[in-house]
Amino acid sequence: MAWCAATMSLAVGQDGGRSGDAGAERWAVVVDGTPEVWPALVEPPSPDSVRAAAEALSHHYQRQGYLQATVDSATVHPNAPPYATFYVTRGPQTTVDAVQFTGHDALAEAALRRAMQLRAGQPLDQYVLDADLQALRAAYRAEGYPLATVHVDALAPAGDDAVAVTLAIEEGPQLWLRAIELDGAERTNPAYVARAAGLTYEAPLRDYDPEALRTALQDTGLFAQVEAPALQVDPDGGATLTFALEERPPGVFDLVVGVLPDGGAEESTSFVGSGRLELENLFGGGREADLALDRRPGRSSTVDVRLRDPFVFGQALDAEVVFAGEQRDSSYSARTYRGSLGYEVRSNWHLRGSVRRAVTRPGPQGQTLQDGTQRVARSSAWLGGVGLRIDQTDRRRVPRQGLRADVLVEQGRQQRTRRTVVGPDTVRTQSTTQQTRLDGHVRTFWPLGRRHTLVLGAEARALFADTYDPSDLFRLGGYASLRGYDEDRFSGRVVGRGLAEYRLFVDRVSFVFAFAEIGGVDRPAMERRAGGRQAGRRSWHPSAGIGTELSTGLGRVNISYAMNPDDGGPANGRVHVGLAVAL
Repeated sequence: MAWCAATMSLAVGQDGGRSGDAGAERWAVVVDGTPEVWPALVEPPSPDSVRAAAEALSHHYQRQGYLQATVDSATVHPNAPPYATFYVTRGPQTTVDAVQFTGHDALAEAALRRAMQLRAGQPLDQYVLDADLQALRAAYRAEGYPLATVHVDALAPAGDDAVAVTLAIEEGPQLWLRAIELDGAERTNPAYVARAAGLTYEAPLRDYDPEALRTALQDTGLFAQVEAPALQVDPDGGATLTFALEERPPGVFDLVVGVLPDGGAEESTSFVGSGRLELENLFGGGREADLALDRRPGRSSTVDVRLRDPFVFGQALDAEVVFAGEQRDSSYSARTYRGSLGYEVRSNWHLRGSVRRAVTRPGPQGQTLQDGTQRVARSSAWLGGVGLRIDQTDRRRVPRQGLRADVLVEQGRQQRTRRTVVGPDTVRTQSTTQQTRLDGHVRTFWPLGRRHTLVLGAEARALFADTYDPSDLFRLGGYASLRGYDEDRFSGRVVGRGLAEYRLFVDRVSFVFAFAEIGGVDRPAMERRAGGRQAGRRSWHPSAGIGTELSTGLGRVNISYAMNPDDGGPANGRVHVGLAVAL
């Protein structure tokens, strides 16, 4: 091979010359007398290495089946790109006469051929052959042979410019999962790790992918660090997987305090707050328990308890039990009990069914008569529903990209009992109404760069019925729903919020943010027996603000400031301060 080499010292772009377009600018290629662009499959060397460029070119064409391809010469252009022009003679292209296999037993030859793209009569393309070798190894992994190897054993001449390709297969044993061992875990149960990673004891170790197993455990959010498993094989084919992992703290206590501005002469600056205790990986099985207490404006408060088991009885069933209690000053108290059972229909998509029991009891103020009827009825309801929960984010706690959605639709009947004035008497009346409830939210996370993320989302709660009671209405406003307004400022049969939030990350989990949101409320017409019906109305309520969420030595600190157009000035904004401390 005759060619000319020269040494040059020229600047290289930041992309390192990895694209075909960059190669076309730096080098010129003439193949069998025809100019061509630099091959996209070849990473262009730096401008000071003409010899490396020539070797890369000849190797590329040889891999395409031109086994006699050579770079005959190169002309250097020292002043401007292209830095050199290469003259290539490809020669005849070698074709495949036949593809043969040796050493295979577990998979039939027909199955092996279906996994390959290379066929008799096609060019001997090494790029295609390399992909076929990977595909054959994947086919063996799918059948529980993760140790199987496949390589080219021989290229035998078979006539003019043709070869017979022989692939040698060493299948190794079919492995089955004997045990899982955990290195660094103090609470986690190996059985939970098996279920979370999609592994089954005493079953063939199919589609074994160490990195995929590591990612599956990392995505649970229960571990700070997970390493790819180490594989140990016994003579009988039993496999032991050892996971080295670091568990997260077993729980978090989260306290949020809100400062509401002076409401006028009769109302001074007030404080509201919520405390939440979250426990994770209970008894080492990935179970969760949450307890939340909220103090609302006035004499109102709520309590929420949630228990969740991601693998009921060791099966792929996600069970959840929720209790929600509300005391609305002396008007009424409400209790809700809900149980749901979900099944993973596809990766991170859980379809669930639920049953809800809701009970409302009027307080002293709720039992008073207004316009001839009791203000709040004594009621009970049974509802059944179906929902879908999706979590396709890259991180469980502080996502940078992906989608989260949770939608639940329920339907049932509510029975009400209330006192009503009929003529000179006060009697108890009963009624039954059909109810349909909708509860859903969605969040999308869009990375805008290495440190920037845009969060877009919406949420809505809706109740559709023939008649409505004050205790049926949903509340909107405050830190968890509409940050520019007081807690529970609005109520309606339909409440919703649209959100846009920009986040600037200062490290992996800490960021500052700015947001804009708008809430919508549809308040129904309420019955007033003596005075007709109170008219319903719809309203929109925008707010905006800024804040930060930081990971500190004390815990996770969240500070936000928000205001709405009716505040009258920045001094009347709402401030919320939260602290989450690991247990």
